[in-house]
Amino acid sequence: LLNFAYNIVDTLWVGNLMGDTALAALTGATPIVTLTYSFGMGITNGMGILLSNQLAKNDKKEEERIISSTFVLTAVLSVILVAVLELSLNGILGLMNTRTETFQYAKDYLMVYLFGMIPSYIFCHITAMLRCYGDSVFQMISMLITSILNAVLDPVLIGIIGFHGAAVATVISQVASLVLLILYCKKKQYFHLKLSSFQKEYLLPVAKLSVPTVIQQCTPSLSSTVLTSCVNNFGIVAMAGYGIVNKLDMILFMPATVLNMVLTPIIGYCIGGKRKDRAADYTRLSIKFSIVVVVVCGALLFIFAKPIAGIFGCSSEAAALVQHCISFLVWGYFFNAITQCFMGRINGYGQPGKGMIITILNHIIIRIPFSIILSNTVLGLDGVWITLLFSFVAAFICAYCIDRHIVKQDVNV
Repeated sequence: LLNFAYNIVDTLWVGNLMGDTALAALTGATPIVTLTYSFGMGITNGMGILLSNQLAKNDKKEEERIISSTFVLTAVLSVILVAVLELSLNGILGLMNTRTETFQYAKDYLMVYLFGMIPSYIFCHITAMLRCYGDSVFQMISMLITSILNAVLDPVLIGIIGFHGAAVATVISQVASLVLLILYCKKKQYFHLKLSSFQKEYLLPVAKLSVPTVIQQCTPSLSSTVLTSCVNNFGIVAMAGYGIVNKLDMILFMPATVLNMVLTPIIGYCIGGKRKDRAADYTRLSIKFSIVVVVVCGALLFIFAKPIAGIFGCSSEAAALVQHCISFLVWGYFFNAITQCFMGRINGYGQPGKGMIITILNHIIIRIPFSIILSNTVLGLDGVWITLLFSFVAAFICAYCIDRHIVKQDVNV
């Protein structure tokens, strides 16, 4: 929820202070932001699978080597990725059909924001380690503090330097959150990060686990980039409305994604400790929890989507589009919530490659081609929303079948 608040505050201030055009520009920049963030989450989740299995064996030296080696990998990749994206922004925004009115806005925002991905990646790496040790409380506290900082800085910096002031506020907040986290880790001393413990031999097993989880995390952002390109063809109002939809659907998307992230190390720990019965218990509990969250939040969002959209300072036409779109998506997130729980167990069993299959089906095989095709028919924008709903259902069926196969196979063994 705090991550949701952290992301939504930029949209609130930009929409209210600068209007539909700036809001559309922020929408155009969001898929790139999400893609880079998802890449970091994928790397650290892969590390989490390896570390959680190791923790069950209680070998401190191996833990230290894994943590140090994966930290170096995360830091190096973050610098390389940011450098490549900074140099490629013109081409990327062009491929996304970014409109002339919003192109410079989006570019200015991203040129600043991307620098904040380096501390953000390190933050993700450390918090993934803390989750493996069963500690996620300080992550929440640090995000609360920096969310407030971001909310305060946004209007001030937007007023002083314009649209990309929102990006500057975010970067400052990300650096602050990392500093707080480092101080906390020094106090708790769960682990010791020593660069001398770096072992290149760990890079291959980490890569084997990380590549599928990176694809799992990044593929939704890639398909979102294509969807943004499709919506771009329908004008500024459509982009402004779609930007708000992307923020609101985080209310339903984030809890399910977090359960996937949390289940992965927990299931890995259970499997490493030969407690498959506990793995099953955790999965059932997470499914029940996710269903309750989605039903309650989905009902509220379905009823109040239009007035909530008005808070962002968008036009009445954009608010009406938000209400219409949510009426499609809210049903799909019910299936997505259960799908993410299955994927958490699949990843925890050390088989993220099979979880990757689910993600590719959902976002590459279904969303990308069908959203392009259907949006160019008489359905128009409704073709995009219909594609999203269908992809959620298909992913659920695929996840259920793969999960059953893995569990049945494990029982037989």
